[in-house]
This record gives sequence, C-alpha cells and structure tokens, in this order.
Amino acid sequence: MACAVLTNMPAHALRAADHLEKLHAPDSKVRAALVDIARKRFNAFDPKKEYDPKEVWYSEVAGEDWDYTCTTCGLRLRARGNWSIDRLEVNQGSGVAIIGTGPYQATVRNMSPSILLLVKQAEENETLLDYSKKFLKGTAFTIFTPARCPAAECIAIKALQPGMYEKDGDGHGRIVVFERNQPEFPGLIFETPQEIPKSDGGESVKYYRPSQTKQRIPGKLYYLILLDTAASIEEPAMIDFDFFLENLTVE
Repeated sequence: MACAVLTNMPAHALRAADHLEKLHAPDSKVRAALVDIARKRFNAFDPKKEYDPKEVWYSEVAGEDWDYTCTTCGLRLRARGNWSIDRLEVNQGSGVAIIGTGPYQATVRNMSPSILLLVKQAEENETLLDYSKKFLKGTAFTIFTPARCPAAECIAIKALQPGMYEKDGDGHGRIVVFERNQPEFPGLIFETPQEIPKSDGGESVKYYRPSQTKQRIPGKLYYLILLDTAASIEEPAMIDFDFFLENLTVE
C-alpha cells in the first residue's frame, strides 16, 4: 500500500486495503492513513460541470500511435498517428470523442471517415436497446458482427442512408453499443507506477505533489461507437473502425 501511494496508484492502494479488511487484518493507524491519502487522490465527478478537455483526457505515445485516456469515462482509446482528434470532452455528465481517419480517395474527392464515441450514464428504466434506437431514426439498418465487442454483449448495427454523399456514394454507418457496470475499484486498470521527480540539487526543500485522478462517472455507463463513411471508401474505413474497436480499453 505504501508503494502504491508513493507511486500514485491510489486505486491499487484501496484494493489492497479491501483485501486486508476481508482477511480481518488487525487495525493499523498507518494503513488507515494510507487509505485516507489514497481516497483524497480522487476528484469527485460533477455531472453539471463542463470540463476542460485537458482536465479529463490525457495522451501518451504508443509506438507510432497515440493513447487517449479518460478515467471519468472509464476508457482508453488508441488513434493512429495520422488521424485527427477533432473533439475530446466531458460535458454535462457525458463524454464525447470525435476522430477523423484517412483521408482516402473516394469517387470524386478525398474523404475522411469519422468515428464518434459517446459515453453516458444509463437513465432509469432505460435499456441498452432503447438507447441504441435513438440513433436509428430515418435509416434502414441490419445487424452485423463487429471485429470485437469490448463487453460481454454488444448491439451492432449497419445503417444505410441513400445518396448521402452524392457521387461519392450512399452513407454507410456502423454502430456498436454496449454497457459496463461500475467496477469495484474504478481507475485500477489505467494506473501505472509514476516516478518521483528527481531533485535538481538545490538547497531549498521541494515537495512532491502527485497528480489527482478524476473519478469515473458513477453507475452503469452506455458506450456508443459510430462510424460514418461513404460507400466508395467503406473498405479502408472499416479497417480503421476495426482497429479502433480492437484497441479500445473499457473498465
């Protein structure tokens, strides 16, 4: 627990404390202090707040790609190095990411497929099917099997919008919807040990202040991933969509 707190892995510290409690370990003032420190490392989620993207999304290099993590939404997504990140936000209790892939040569022009990710708290008495139907109004659709389902079960739908892109073809959309319950220790799978900053050799005392972690939106969350592309570039767009699904981490 001490190592987890020192290396800024508060969820690991809380899980260790839980294990000790279940083992009926004797009370310990030191352990109680570590639990208190770990709990204070989390900033409570505010459903009414519009967060600055830099507050809730952070990026890391992943080889030639980039990983974007949002503990508030309980996810980590991966984007190719040449993709455009058009929008990342958490606003009024929901998370949004919009990513442009490509561009690819369509029938007439260069076009960039778009991948939209939405995260929201499940409403009372709302099923996952109810939620998915909100995105299918006015379109013809069929069921398909996605390259990967990031949960135990997914609703996967292929939609058609005739003439949407004129000479570049009909609009071809893919929607994958799934749900995740709140884990016992939110943020655990995203934690890695952080090194303590090295001293610059000065004589003055400097204090180490580890970064705070944003708490996950509480309760059951619905995740929707939507691919929007023209028929003439559907093949490369689907390669991008499959890559996105295969590299999405959701707690």
